[in-house]
Amino acid sequence: MDAAAPRLTVFRPADRPHYVAQWLDPATGRKRTKTLKTSDRRAAERAAGKLAAELAAGLQPTSATWSDMVSAYKAAKWPALAAASRAKIQTTLDKFTAQCRPTKPAGLNTTTLAGFVAALRAANRSESTIAGHLRNLSTLAKWAAAHQYFPTVPPMPPTPANVHRARGRPITQEELDRLEAAADTLGESGPTWRHLIRGLYLTGLRLSEALALDWTAPPIRLAWTNPPTLEIDAGTDKSRRASILPLTPDAAQFFAQTPPDRRRGKVFRPLDANGRRLERLDTVSKTISRLGKLARIVVSDSPRKWASAHDLRRTFALRLAPHVRPALLQLLMRHRSIQTTLTYYATADALASARELWTDLQPLAPATPPGEPQNVIQETPANTFANLTPNPNADQQQTPAENREN
Repeated sequence: MDAAAPRLTVFRPADRPHYVAQWLDPATGRKRTKTLKTSDRRAAERAAGKLAAELAAGLQPTSATWSDMVSAYKAAKWPALAAASRAKIQTTLDKFTAQCRPTKPAGLNTTTLAGFVAALRAANRSESTIAGHLRNLSTLAKWAAAHQYFPTVPPMPPTPANVHRARGRPITQEELDRLEAAADTLGESGPTWRHLIRGLYLTGLRLSEALALDWTAPPIRLAWTNPPTLEIDAGTDKSRRASILPLTPDAAQFFAQTPPDRRRGKVFRPLDANGRRLERLDTVSKTISRLGKLARIVVSDSPRKWASAHDLRRTFALRLAPHVRPALLQLLMRHRSIQTTLTYYATADALASARELWTDLQPLAPATPPGEPQNVIQETPANTFANLTPNPNADQQQTPAENREN
């Protein structure tokens, strides 16, 4: 709130017994009206003076509703947030409002928060999902307290210590093969989904970014420089910054397989059963997850989660971690924190240590009983960066039919 009080107008409406004060709320740009609870002009002016002092001090009048507070919060914060972040916060606000039915800002308190969490758990929402909702509500509460909608920030309910653990994992080469094979169950549109899955695996793009990727046009486009790059306009990804990302050699070869005269429009065009291009992010995301379930690729047990588009991004990071320095991988993944990037190096080191251990100790292992497979960890050639280029003889990496259209 501004340090100076907004200009108040005091008057008595013809249909009311009491005087009211009216002013323009600087946070929302909307007119606000508050009854002064008196029919005496001088008493009304004194009450209006007290109200003006409260507004000048940043205190919201006691008549502020939950809707007023949320509207002011969105007016202050929304412009700086990405569309995806706004959507997540709005989902939290919608769920909290529907469950707890707050009418005043004070409706965001310890009791309602505990009830909200209990309701989410009763609906079998994961602890990671619950933690995300609490983070959004905590941000709202801190802003509201700073703007005097209520005196203090209510403490958030505790969450399990491991709640921030990744909700998926990189997939193996064999699992990738199964995921691509599952796409064949989609009939004539299957090749378009194979093309998208392989593209996510080779580029590490987020699904929304892959669907926006264009051969020539913004906001994300391929640039056939030397070496080839991806050009991302400001405000497109989570960082909100413009960036130029180098393509890995295998990704460049993947895109180069599309003849130049067919490089028009969107690079990835997943089709539905009727041959129509799917553009909705949620529809495409759910389809890939259904393919992950069909391929029986479990990436998390608590709760059970099937391979998704984001697991292909994780796979990209883990493939590159043994071969590039952390700063370069952070650039390619566009992680805000290097600590996020370093988790992939920890995983890669653990896998390498496991292979070394088994290689060194295998001679000490007892003989394998007849008829049982040997339990040996082996490095798949596809797990090395030098051999990650798609095999041109495997399905010949044909360009999907939709990329041959305008």
